[in-house]
Amino acid sequence: LALGTLKYSPAMEDLLAVVSDPEEERVRRMYAASALGEIGDARALPALRSLLASQDSLLRTYAAGALAGFDLAEVEPALQDGLRDSNARVRQAAAKALARKDAQKSVDILIYKARYDPERQVRLQSFQSLGAIGGARAFGFLREAYRDRGQAGLYREEALAALLEHDPGAASLEAAHAVVEEEWSRKDAAVLDFTAR
Repeated sequence: LALGTLKYSPAMEDLLAVVSDPEEERVRRMYAASALGEIGDARALPALRSLLASQDSLLRTYAAGALAGFDLAEVEPALQDGLRDSNARVRQAAAKALARKDAQKSVDILIYKARYDPERQVRLQSFQSLGAIGGARAFGFLREAYRDRGQAGLYREEALAALLEHDPGAASLEAAHAVVEEEWSRKDAAVLDFTAR
């Protein structure tokens, strides 16, 4: 982990050897994957992609997180595959790794995950990632989700938080005004509470 934090590229070969060795301790493989992601040398990509296909969900989670350190053109398809993983932690890590402005090709799948993923943490991360990616489609979905009375309050709040952090302009303010108008006379004040906050 320290080698990754220091971005110590001379350790690449040793870290690759640890990641690639199925006989190595799982924790060492996880941390080596994380360090390779921090270093960001493209020579690590084949080993990390291989780890993302591992039977071990924790190794897949670390591999997905490590891919965030690389050029998106090289890793976006692998991260999109990670969003389809059977394990929620892998899907969450892949969604987090896609929280970059250049991940426009992943907006549709993240919208799908924000709407339908069975795990709350994956859905919440998808809202956050859509805010970080930005653009008309992502921000439009976030405004729609925030205004959607059929959406659970937790997700409406996350949509609003993503908008305020990444798109605090007139369109988001207009959505907040519309929600206040819609919710003002209702007995449940939860939406008004988090909007006011």
